[in-house]
Amino acid sequence: MNHQIITEIQKNIKKEVKRRKPVSQIELLGAQHHNINSNITQECHKARSEINIRELLHFDDKEFIINAYESILNRYPDKDGLDYYLYKLRERKLDKVNVIIKLRYSKEGLVNKTRIKGFFRVLANRTIYSIPIIGLHLKKARNKHKPLKNK
Repeated sequence: MNHQIITEIQKNIKKEVKRRKPVSQIELLGAQHHNINSNITQECHKARSEINIRELLHFDDKEFIINAYESILNRYPDKDGLDYYLYKLRERKLDKVNVIIKLRYSKEGLVNKTRIKGFFRVLANRTIYSIPIIGLHLKKARNKHKPLKNK
């Protein structure tokens, strides 16, 4: 990238940081030590305020949590949030969709109003497939009509 573009993005980030009140010292320290690529990604997400759920679900583990925070809450995760969601994912107490739901419908997520393209479809499918009898029949029907993979 052009040095001038990076300098301009850094100036915009500094202005935004001054404008916002930090949530905690940990968040402030994390933001100061976070690399420039993350800050550029954060600025891109702010500009569009819409993300695609498939983009988020592509990531795993810590990378997923960081991208979910940056996409939905427009910030790097604080240490407690990162540790909490990593533990929940690794222990299979939450899956990625649950993490997205929790972040999007948190107080901070509601304020940001980030639109998640494809989110309703994922939730609807998840709800339908969780209905005991209907879900079982739908799963069987879906598997029955899947094309066989060539070996």
